[in-house]
Amino acid sequence: METTPHSKAYGVLLQLWAVVSFVGCWYAIVISKWMPETGVWMLDAIKHDTYYCLLVPYTCLIAIVFLSVNWFSMKVFKTA
Repeated sequence: METTPHSKAYGVLLQLWAVVSFVGCWYAIVISKWMPETGVWMLDAIKHDTYYCLLVPYTCLIAIVFLSVNWFSMKVFKTA
């Protein structure tokens, strides 16, 4: 398979997105609960949140599983 400059850039962007998502979710779920009040309304809202800080990561995980099963079933039934 050929490697094009665009595929390298997509790989780097995908890795960057994964790191940013991981750090953001880790902050929302764990770190923000131990931080003191900051005075910044968004950071304080994340600190006091108990629902959405878990909803978004779990929804992303379920979406990945769903997309993987969908892709696999399309590959299987394409050749049937």
